[in-house]
Amino acid sequence: MPHRSLFVVLAILAHKPQSGLVQEVQWPIHTLCNMDKLQIAYRSCDHSQDIGISIDLCPATLSPLKINVNLRVSLLLRQSTDELYLSAKLILEGGVAFQLDEPLCQPDFPRFTFCSRKKGELIVFDTPLKLDKLKYLPEHLNVHTVIVNQNGYHIACFNITIIKR
Repeated sequence: MPHRSLFVVLAILAHKPQSGLVQEVQWPIHTLCNMDKLQIAYRSCDHSQDIGISIDLCPATLSPLKINVNLRVSLLLRQSTDELYLSAKLILEGGVAFQLDEPLCQPDFPRFTFCSRKKGELIVFDTPLKLDKLKYLPEHLNVHTVIVNQNGYHIACFNITIIKR
């Protein structure tokens, strides 16, 4: 029995935060686009998991009024998505310029294929994305996005930074 007691004590100490020793997880910055005139990068702000985002091509120029790319987002679910809500904040010069709060999945209205997925499933969401009037964006733009489920559990959290040069 002394081994069991030692194991329980070690397990408790391993899970108990020690003051000064706990560090916040910082996921790496992922680059989506790095061209002469445009840089797009993102970082997961979820302490438990990173998120995968990719685009099929990086626009070589910002001159067309419409740039079409394919966007892919993937993540492993840690909770079910019977209901899912998106909150996105467009941040310019340190202040929130625009906020969007949108239901993505509701019990009677599943708008996307990832609605009603269960814990442990991998979500891969592909969609064409039209970037209208990209050349009119400010030089530095941040988008903070949080997606929560019906219980308020964070399914995904990420920050996207767009820099025009």
